Amino acid sequence: MKDRIHDRFRQSGGLARLPLLRRRGPVIAAVVAVALIIATLASVSATATTTVPASGRLAYLDSSLPVQARAASLLGQMTLAEKIGQMVQIEATQVTDTTSNCTSTGGFNVPNPVCEQKIFVDDHVGSILAGATDIPPDTTGKGGTGNTGLDWANEYNTMQSYAIQHSRLHIPVIFGVDAVHGFGTRGRRRCSRSPSAWAPRGIRPRPWPAAG
Repeated sequence: MKDRIHDRFRQSGGLARLPLLRRRGPVIAAVVAVALIIATLASVSATATTTVPASGRLAYLDSSLPVQARAASLLGQMTLAEKIGQMVQIEATQVTDTTSNCTSTGGFNVPNPVCEQKIFVDDHVGSILAGATDIPPDTTGKGGTGNTGLDWANEYNTMQSYAIQHSRLHIPVIFGVDAVHGFGTRGRRRCSRSPSAWAPRGIRPRPWPAAG
């Protein structure tokens, strides 16, 4: 690996092609040298990890390989846009918007395939968040009240299945739920701590703060 890096660095002329930077001081030259080395490492890593194993499957999809090898293989396959998308988290309501605008103003509905395509495939988004007031509707078609464990599971599984099946690299999405406010309220009072939402006897309600 080190020999390959040195060879690529020599072929590029190293710092010999940067005479102006040498005049501006050793600090700038050192920074550029580090940047060149990082870029070279990334290039070498991508070249080394995109090899298809004998099984015919890409390494990151091979569950028999070590996690580090699979992660390196996946990073080597990803484009810059896909890497950026994996660091983006949007509201679940954008995925469930009933229109093709895919904004978060339409409330929590069942996932819209048009928005799933735009968000998971076109924009490469890697994380979804359901906020404290996002409550899923009935997903069974039986006229239920919604917001049951099954409704949450159906919402999650629908989005996850679409992302895995239709995205280029089949990367699962992270689905987060904002429970810091106790998963809801009791009347006009909010729960003091989110864990107590699972144990009604432990709820210690607090009044809402004054407006303004």
